[in-house]
Amino acid sequence: AAEMLASRGFTVVSADLHGFGKSPGAPGFIDSVESIVGDCVDLATWAKGEYPEHARFVLGSSMGGNFALRVTLGDASMFRGAVLLGPMVQVAKPPPAWQLPVLRVLASVPGLRAIGLLKPSGLASDKQYKDPERRAVCDNDALGFHGDMCLATGKSLLDASLGLEARLKEVQVPMLVIHGDADEIVPLAGSKKLDEEAASDD
Repeated sequence: AAEMLASRGFTVVSADLHGFGKSPGAPGFIDSVESIVGDCVDLATWAKGEYPEHARFVLGSSMGGNFALRVTLGDASMFRGAVLLGPMVQVAKPPPAWQLPVLRVLASVPGLRAIGLLKPSGLASDKQYKDPERRAVCDNDALGFHGDMCLATGKSLLDASLGLEARLKEVQVPMLVIHGDADEIVPLAGSKKLDEEAASDD
């Protein structure tokens, strides 16, 4: 997306989050969604200072769509709009309510936090892309995380979806939401709920 937008004259600002791409940290490990969102807010604030005359849009896909919306909750006026590709407003097959406290406790145990135990089958390349070339790029991406999701990350992402879903009425930024109806990880129903409940009039 960054290459495509830059080739068409857009200024694109992005960063690898902790544990992703070339950034330091355990691969795929998310200890706190709030710390990641804080990093994203810092990046957006830097971009505003670096390019004050530019209209700013925030773009995010799946988990990144959740983070992108959360960044706008602090100051929607900082952005002209948001482009969201299958934003993680809900998760498919969330655990029963009685399991949530158990998951949070287990995810706080130092010896268990980073153990890869969760196997999200919908993240397989054949579930994400119909195009064989895109699948090959995904499978051969050395910077991508291909392991099992650890407990701390699973807990953090579940908290992220539940937390955002409870705040949809606070979303004021104009949005373009694109969501495939075959998504097995992030339900289309979440994007529909976002569309229905957001305070944005665009």
